[in-house]
Amino acid sequence: MICIEPRPSRLLATFLVVLHAATALAFLSVLGVTPLFLGMLTLLVLSLARALDQAFRQGICLFLRGDGCLALVADGPPIPLAPATVVASRGVWLVWRDDASGRRRTCLLLADQLAPDVWRQLQIWARLRAVRPQEAPADEGRP
Repeated sequence: MICIEPRPSRLLATFLVVLHAATALAFLSVLGVTPLFLGMLTLLVLSLARALDQAFRQGICLFLRGDGCLALVADGPPIPLAPATVVASRGVWLVWRDDASGRRRTCLLLADQLAPDVWRQLQIWARLRAVRPQEAPADEGRP
């Protein structure tokens, strides 16, 4: 079992700030400096503060089990990843369904959050070892 404890990501924080700034500039170009724009700007600042708080929150630990399932606590129940899980060179987007509520849960991990050897282990596990529920069979009438 591999335990992954991600650090806060500077790359994610930069992306969030740039995204919110671009959105603010788009609103400014459309609305001008009006009370509506100032209200939207307030909402964007609150959204950015919440996103940065979540990005820098510590204490998450993911356990990559040898049977290909994910666990949120060391001896927790196995959680298979959803087919929507994405593995890229600089980021891994883990998606699973919560058994208790049935809601979809996600976790974005970026390369700067982990040591290089742990990052490589995560990529290999997510690509090759992770168990995903079987997708519906393809329609045989389609080419």
